[in-house]
Amino acid sequence: MEKGVIYVATGAGYRALAEASARSLNAVQPELAVDLFTDDPEDVQDGLFDRVHRIADPHPRSKLDCMAQTRFARTLYLDCDTLVLAPLGA
Repeated sequence: MEKGVIYVATGAGYRALAEASARSLNAVQPELAVDLFTDDPEDVQDGLFDRVHRIADPHPRSKLDCMAQTRFARTLYLDCDTLVLAPLGA
């Protein structure tokens, strides 16, 4: 896949923030693929993310590991507390 967004969220609080951010992104740019990397994939809202990847051994710098595992040719990493208000640049 050419372009996509990834979130990295460990713990229920960060997963909830990532879900809110992904909903804001989907509202303004629904055609963009969105993946989540998390420690508990079973606790993620169904249908919100295109793919959910398990983080087997989370640590403070897990996002660096996950960025290297992206399936997109062009990846935008968004922090979980980002609210998207307008379409992202190309």
